[in-house]
Amino acid sequence: MSAHRLPLRRRPDLSAPEVWPADTVVRLQSLAKIVIYPLLPVYALRWLFNPRGQNLWTYLLSRMDVWRGYLVPLLTPPESKELAARPLPNSLQYIPFPEGIWDGARWEVADIPPAPKDMMGHLVDGPACVKPATRPGFMLTPPGARGAGFSKAQPGEKIILFIHGGGYVKGHPLWTPFPLKLAKDHAVRAFLCSYRKTLSDDTAFPAPLLDALAAWAYVTLTLGFAPAQIVLLGDSAGAHLCLALVQQLAALGRPQAGALAMVSPWADFTASFPSWANESVDHLSRRFLLAAICAAARHYAPDAIPDPLFSPALAPEGHWACLWATRVLVSVGTYEVFADEDYALVEGMRRDGVDVTLFEDIHGLHEGPVTLWSPGAYDCFSAGVGVLLRSPQGR
Repeated sequence: MSAHRLPLRRRPDLSAPEVWPADTVVRLQSLAKIVIYPLLPVYALRWLFNPRGQNLWTYLLSRMDVWRGYLVPLLTPPESKELAARPLPNSLQYIPFPEGIWDGARWEVADIPPAPKDMMGHLVDGPACVKPATRPGFMLTPPGARGAGFSKAQPGEKIILFIHGGGYVKGHPLWTPFPLKLAKDHAVRAFLCSYRKTLSDDTAFPAPLLDALAAWAYVTLTLGFAPAQIVLLGDSAGAHLCLALVQQLAALGRPQAGALAMVSPWADFTASFPSWANESVDHLSRRFLLAAICAAARHYAPDAIPDPLFSPALAPEGHWACLWATRVLVSVGTYEVFADEDYALVEGMRRDGVDVTLFEDIHGLHEGPVTLWSPGAYDCFSAGVGVLLRSPQGR
């Protein structure tokens, strides 16, 4: 895969949504609760007549998420520097952490510098206002891990490099217990990438890709993990960023991760696949995602959106040959809006000879293994990650 350039706009997309003031967002979140809770009995009655294979709790949570998306501004302020460099308080966690989950585990944070200049020749030319930046990076050390904290890689040690979701406009490496649970399940360290959200002209694409490159460089060059010892893990927009990182490494001719694991990858910025009809069931809103796409790709012309960097589900034949030695795991909920684009992504990778394991969360919604809404979805995905961690290097 050779580097290529995508068409830039002369000026950022003026229709990109603006960030709302923090105090306004707080007030609207409180108002949303007042509106949502009285509707729950109505939705419970609706579920009785058409459960669609879902349990009641999952269905009610999905409807609450949808209404919250309608009532709360699309682009909320980014976390402060202080919040970005520590776990979130309970009130800001997307999925609450179970009691006792931190027992025996610890977290540390370090400033991660930009990647070396020879890794900065990214696939797309960004505007001058988007520059590399130092970002916080979290290391989780569970009981039984070979290495600890930010120490160098131990012989034969594997590591999870995790990139979180949130539509590129929200989220935090520790806003769900997902990466911590996986690290504890498999007794491996997990490094969590804290990338910039695309909420302004100077943090829109390619800023998240530059931050993912910095995380990759830190784990491989500073900590000394061989690429084959890394399980690259991402959910939703984090999985999309994993795929962008894979394409960047291929363009540079550098080795890929030994394994790539993705939960509900966001794989199409054109929003053109039929499974968007699942919006009536899933908790993702087309309105939110279209605004997030506009914010993330504000520097790029419309012709750039179908490019594999932004829409990997549309990649042409041969594009994923760079992953011939990488084992891939993909989880998709059969009732989520991304279902068809995820199937297209898997089909494209298999067409190019990639070893892909597909886990279908039957009747599941977006990010079932992460939200823990789908019974057993996390356990199945965790088992798949365990297989990747036990696999020998390469194929």
